[in-house]
Amino acid sequence: MAGIIVVGLALVRCAPSTPEDGSSDPRRPTPSSVARGMPPTGLPQQTASPSGDASPGAPSGETTSPAPTSTNSTDSPNFTDSPHSTIPPTSPGATSRPVLPGDSTAGTPDSPSTPGHTPGPGGAAGPKVLYLTFDDGPSEWTPKILQVLAQHKAKATFFELGQQQKAFPGVVDQVRKAGHTIGNHTFDHASLRAKSWSGIEEEIKGGPTSKCLRPPFGAVNSDVRSVSADLRLRVVLWDVDTRDWTRPGSATIARRIVEDARPGAIVLMHDGGGNRQQTVDALGEALTTLADQGYVFRALDC
Repeated sequence: MAGIIVVGLALVRCAPSTPEDGSSDPRRPTPSSVARGMPPTGLPQQTASPSGDASPGAPSGETTSPAPTSTNSTDSPNFTDSPHSTIPPTSPGATSRPVLPGDSTAGTPDSPSTPGHTPGPGGAAGPKVLYLTFDDGPSEWTPKILQVLAQHKAKATFFELGQQQKAFPGVVDQVRKAGHTIGNHTFDHASLRAKSWSGIEEEIKGGPTSKCLRPPFGAVNSDVRSVSADLRLRVVLWDVDTRDWTRPGSATIARRIVEDARPGAIVLMHDGGGNRQQTVDALGEALTTLADQGYVFRALDC
């Protein structure tokens, strides 16, 4: 008779490792400290350059809508045109941390409104105010835009790059002397979400001195907001994206500005990153139409 051999198997269960406690890391924001607010409420108006901004109240999940540039490398060697939803991946050297409330994980570039931003001053009780903003300059196109704004007695905010300010210092002076405001758009248009805490600080500090920050590509997360708060900068996104960087034609850009305009809205355009003749042409047409509708154009308090 054949023998039957039974071999006993020992089962070993490994205890789960204890989660890393990041509470002791002073750089790492806690969920309660995450800066959720968009531009704060009640920004003061100025006589020479009236300004205002938005109220807080962001829903969970912020857009990563963007801002980008030229297909001609000779226009701006550090930029490449890319879809609005394209954001560079996190670099290998970036600080690793768990996902926290306020992190942006997906882009909705064609949304007519930036989550968390509500119309600023200029409702039914007062004038219809529109806030024009221009990114990626200064450049050789900025003076042309300044001329159009002057013709329409309009004020605007220019979110400039540190490297572009070094290349066009005289244009920076023109912007300020004309009564417009300047915002920080970092040093060289790098995605802040792809950087470590110190890398975010370096990029922002390399940009213009300002009270406002517009992160390139609109890419924000809890680290970006927390660093911005530490540096006393308000994160300012937008409500109306003209997508002028795609150069769809001046008529299309003007139509997008006019059709999407509403009191208190922030309009995104570009004065740098490539050929901006279409933006220059569209701006005059749009301002004429909107002025006839009762709009006034003011700079943000940056």
